[in-house]
Amino acid sequence: MVSCFSPNSQLHIICPSCWWSDDFDPLLSGRDFDFSRPFFEQFWELMHATPIGALFIASSENSEYSNFAVNNKDCYMVTASDNNQDTLYADNSNGNSDSCDISFVHKGELNYDCVDLVGCYSCIGSQNLKNSNFCRYSRDLINCSDCIGCVGLRNKQYCILNRQFTKEQFEKAKEKMELQTHTGVARLMAHMYALEKKQPHKFSQNINAESCTGNYIVNSKDCRECFDMENCQDCTYSIFGDRTKDAYDIYGAPGSELVYQSVAIVESYNMQFDCLAWPGSNDVSYSFLTRGAKNSFGCVSLKKNTYCILNKQYSKEEYEKLRTRIVEHMERTGEYGQFFPLKYSPWSYNETIAQDYAPKTKEQVAALGGRWEDNLPGTFGKQTLSNIPDNITEVAASITKEILACTECERNFKVISQELKFYKQQGIPLPIKCPTCRYRARLAQRNQRQLIERQCMNEPCQNRFQTTYTKERPQIIYCETCYLSTGARGQN
Repeated sequence: MVSCFSPNSQLHIICPSCWWSDDFDPLLSGRDFDFSRPFFEQFWELMHATPIGALFIASSENSEYSNFAVNNKDCYMVTASDNNQDTLYADNSNGNSDSCDISFVHKGELNYDCVDLVGCYSCIGSQNLKNSNFCRYSRDLINCSDCIGCVGLRNKQYCILNRQFTKEQFEKAKEKMELQTHTGVARLMAHMYALEKKQPHKFSQNINAESCTGNYIVNSKDCRECFDMENCQDCTYSIFGDRTKDAYDIYGAPGSELVYQSVAIVESYNMQFDCLAWPGSNDVSYSFLTRGAKNSFGCVSLKKNTYCILNKQYSKEEYEKLRTRIVEHMERTGEYGQFFPLKYSPWSYNETIAQDYAPKTKEQVAALGGRWEDNLPGTFGKQTLSNIPDNITEVAASITKEILACTECERNFKVISQELKFYKQQGIPLPIKCPTCRYRARLAQRNQRQLIERQCMNEPCQNRFQTTYTKERPQIIYCETCYLSTGARGQN
């Protein structure tokens, strides 16, 4: 069974199908609250006594190797992504097909090694593209087609490094670049990075964001210090919202309202201090992995249950009285108002994306009370092939039978047949890094989710703004007014 939980967790793990079925009753692990002990300690014991699904997936077909994913078909190694088909190695990406190695890519097809794309077709090695097709190794394009190594263009076609070509000139120049080789790609990327440093960049990727601060905020209002939010309102210190309203300090709350200090809350209402709630949960606090639960406190794996505390059923009157007493008890112990302590996480720190966004050493994690996994999945030194051809045309079909070694972390990895077919069809050099290192390379292209105050670099403009571009980054940063006035970029 594939699971996102380590065997060291000692949790009662069952397959996703069993968790979604009626084969188990979460109330069988119910217990009385002990007012002589802290709440979190009792909750931790309940977690170990209650069945928990091995993966958080639903309504998917032939996509067993996925997590935090819904309505995917024929997908492999997909996380935090919904409504995809025939897609490999994707994260935080929705509505894609026939794509590989993508992060924060939406409504696209035939894209590879891309970050932050919307409505794009057959784009490779690019970031921050919208409604663009057949673009290679480019940045910040809108409504463009057949562009290579370009930065900041709008409504352009047949451009290379921001220079205009005819169709015939473009095709000849493209062929000479040898982009089917690692050597050709590296040569082009060096030129693109140099061009990127010369082009002005808008201080944020926000679009139609009224009274908002943060980055990648779209069609939203009154969102403060938020990131990756769309169609949201009145949110603060929040990440990954879609149709989210009145949220504070959350990470992922699509279609939810009145959510406080919670993680992965889907289409639910009035949730506080919760982790993982499927649609239909309302008025739930301090719970883990609920589905359609209502008016419950401190529960695990509830399924449409109501008036429960520590997975024990109560009447409405009993529930309300006991909940009040428990909150008062938690206030005395200093627990109420705090999210679950790190030591009660079902995962070790370095098993989670916390290590990607806020990396720490084993010693630092221990000082915070967290756990560390010394034996992460993976093998080393088992490779059967060391020299990977530079040119994808020289890669034999037998490569899928070989074991390769990542050039960065040395972890072994394999190329599956669907991958090889994709690389051959798209003329993409075979990856020399493992999927994890490729994911981290894409993530490194994004600015960190923290804001600093800066002044527009278009002298003598005095406009100041909050941005994720630190002073150490090489890009030229403009306010929105100056950025739009450059003309060549047009309005986005």
